[in-house]
Amino acid sequence: MLALVAGIALRSCTGALFLTILTWRPGLDGLGIPGTFVMAAATFLITAFAAALAGLTRCSLKRALPTGTPRLFAATKMPIGAMMLIPGLSTALRLV
Repeated sequence: MLALVAGIALRSCTGALFLTILTWRPGLDGLGIPGTFVMAAATFLITAFAAALAGLTRCSLKRALPTGTPRLFAATKMPIGAMMLIPGLSTALRLV
């Protein structure tokens, strides 16, 4: 799971590319490249923290709530996923 989080968090983002380009033009490559790595490390740490917090919260809720509630969690995932699908599809269809 940590490798998945690291792979997602360490990808190139537009901010890192923008920083690299801005420091490359005036000849500050020695600052732009490490700056990009620092941005990637910070993104990784924030993503890993959010994933760990979500996992710990879910495990704590499973332990604290009565035994039938995991089924309730499973039943709420589909409607919530459908609600998230609607804005995603509307955005994707506008871009096409």
